[in-house]
Amino acid sequence: MFCFLVVFSVLVVIILGLEAPQELKNIAVKIIMPSLRLCFIIILLSIFFISLKIDIVLFLGIYFIEL
Repeated sequence: MFCFLVVFSVLVVIILGLEAPQELKNIAVKIIMPSLRLCFIIILLSIFFISLKIDIVLFLGIYFIEL
């Protein structure tokens, strides 16, 4: 949901940026870039934790099958 808002705001800034003055573009870039980085980090962490959870489930499954 957060990432959707970031992408939406980027699209709005791009659309407005075609006619916006340079100062407004600079402010928008300063506001949006950190949130984009945060969104990217959240996506990477969620992918990592999902794969880690799958590994743990597989390991426990193999462990209990061996018992």
